[in-house]
Amino acid sequence: MDDWVIKPLKAIFRQPTFIVCVALLVLSSWGIHSAADQLKWHFRKEPVPLKKPIDQLDVAKLSPYKLVRSITIPDDIVSELGTKDYIQWNLENASLELDDPFRYVTVFVTYYTGNPDKVPHVPDVCYVGSGGLVEAKDNTEFNITGVGAKNNVLPFRWLEVRMRENLGYRNRVVGYFFSVNGTYRSTRRQVQMLQNNIQDRYAYFCKVEVFFTETKSKSRDEVLEKMEQFVQVFLPVLHSDHLPDWEALISENNGS
Repeated sequence: MDDWVIKPLKAIFRQPTFIVCVALLVLSSWGIHSAADQLKWHFRKEPVPLKKPIDQLDVAKLSPYKLVRSITIPDDIVSELGTKDYIQWNLENASLELDDPFRYVTVFVTYYTGNPDKVPHVPDVCYVGSGGLVEAKDNTEFNITGVGAKNNVLPFRWLEVRMRENLGYRNRVVGYFFSVNGTYRSTRRQVQMLQNNIQDRYAYFCKVEVFFTETKSKSRDEVLEKMEQFVQVFLPVLHSDHLPDWEALISENNGS
C-alpha cells in the first residue's frame, strides 16, 4: 500500500478518541445483539408460508358465487405489486336477477410475508394514481363469524371513488381489510406497526379488496351491506384453507 495511504491511517489510529469511538461502536453492536438474543427480539422477520396457494381456493365453497373470470396480472405489474401470491377474480351470484347491480363482484387478494418494511398497496393511493377521485372514505366494522376475529368484529375500510372512463366518470364503492399476524386491521399504518413488532419472529399480511361492478343506483349503505354478506361467504374459506394458523405457529415457536 502506498505511503500516502498508510501514513494518514497510522495518524488516525494513534488518536485516542478514534480508538474509543470504535470500541464503543463494537461494544454497542455486541450489546444490542446480545440483548436481542436474551429478550427474544426479532428485527429481521421470517416468512410464513400459506397453507396452500391462494389461487387454489375452492370456488365450490363460495356458493352462491361462481367464478366468471380469473384475471392474470402482467409480469411488470406483478413486479410492482411485490408478490406472486394473489388472485383477482370476477364472481357472479347466480341467485340474483340478471339486472341486479350486486350480481357481479370482484375480489382482489394479495399475500406478503417476511418483509416488515413493506408498505401495503391500498386503494386510497392506487385509485388516485390511476386518475380516480376519492370523494369519501371512512372505516367501519363488519360482523363476520368463523374467521378468528375478536368478538367477530372485522375492521373494514371503504372508499367512494369516481373512476375515469372513456365517456367520463363512474362512481364506485371499494372496500378492503387486512389479515395480519393472526388478527385483522383496516389501515396500512396499523399493518406496518404489527409487522414491526420486535417480539414477533414471523410476519405476514394479506389484503382483501372488494367492489361490485355496477352499483350507481344503490346507496353506500346498501353497497356496504352487500359487501358484508360477500365477505361472510369468502373470508371463512380463505381463513381456514389458506391463511397461516398464527396461534399454532406462535405456540410451536414458544415451545421450541
